[in-house]
Amino acid sequence: MDRLARVGDSSHKPANGEFESTNQRYRNAVADALRRALGDLEARDRLLLMYYYYDEMTLREIGLLFNVHEATISRWLSKVQKRARKMVEKSLARDHGFNRREVSEAIEMAGEHLDINVREYLYDARGSDRKADPATESAGGAAAPR
Repeated sequence: MDRLARVGDSSHKPANGEFESTNQRYRNAVADALRRALGDLEARDRLLLMYYYYDEMTLREIGLLFNVHEATISRWLSKVQKRARKMVEKSLARDHGFNRREVSEAIEMAGEHLDINVREYLYDARGSDRKADPATESAGGAAAPR
């Protein structure tokens, strides 16, 4: 997925031990916030992300699946990316007590160094959709376009 952010204040250079502690705190918080955000996305939005980023389908190919123009898929993806980022930022602030600077630093670090398996989060959330909606299972897990 695209980098979550490219902002941050690098003027504060913590000591090595403090850096590792902060790094671990950021890693855990971003992973948790991202898992929650992806889980809270609608099934169609997660499907779009999986098709585009993990199945490496083109906008045109995804558009054919949903019977919409590729420009529509592009708009949908852009909205999903923005929504997911806002959800991650809110979770970092609300659930982990991060201030604005820490949110920016954590997201920057995630974009550069974090080894989060986003695909796993998307598939886990998709599995919970199937448990919640047995009709999805008979439809092969594909979500109908809106």
